[in-house]
Amino acid sequence: MIRPAEVAATLYAIGFTKPPAPESDVGPRSPRIVARVGLMLGICVAVCLATGLLSHWIQHPPSWFWFPSNPPWLYRVSQGLHVITGTAAIPLLLIKLQLVYPRLFARPVIGTPLRALERLSIAVLVSSMIFQLFTGLMNTAQFYPWKFFFTTTHYAMSFVVVAALMVHIAVKLPIIQAAFRSPLESTEAIDNEPVTR
Repeated sequence: MIRPAEVAATLYAIGFTKPPAPESDVGPRSPRIVARVGLMLGICVAVCLATGLLSHWIQHPPSWFWFPSNPPWLYRVSQGLHVITGTAAIPLLLIKLQLVYPRLFARPVIGTPLRALERLSIAVLVSSMIFQLFTGLMNTAQFYPWKFFFTTTHYAMSFVVVAALMVHIAVKLPIIQAAFRSPLESTEAIDNEPVTR
């Protein structure tokens, strides 16, 4: 029979204790690879945000905004970049999720307040990115299986993506810096946890 104290101790161990660290940091799940895929994904997100904001301001211009009507292809280039980088972000997000998949369920699930913030930001980031990329892809196909108005929801969710991405980068910045300072072939370990000092 399972005793309540054992259940509580098990849940505490999963939620608040750290498993032993790996001895080396090599292979496809290395922080060096993950950081570089994250950079490519971040560039796609930045271009999507910039071109999406431009499109929004063209359609709903604020008083301070002006966009030239000539040359006429300028808007097409902007929207082409938006669609291309948004489409390229789909496989990059899938690759990034596949690389970090084991870490998404690593212990401690909660741990320190900084780790809890990191986990929350990752949950918001992944769900909002999937939403943005899925709805954007469906918009390019002009298929709308939902009841909300696409453009306003897509525009609003872009700020959720950017905010969650900024929190994620801020929390992971020491790991990102260490990963970029180190060559890909290095076997030196990089601590995969946010700094808790």
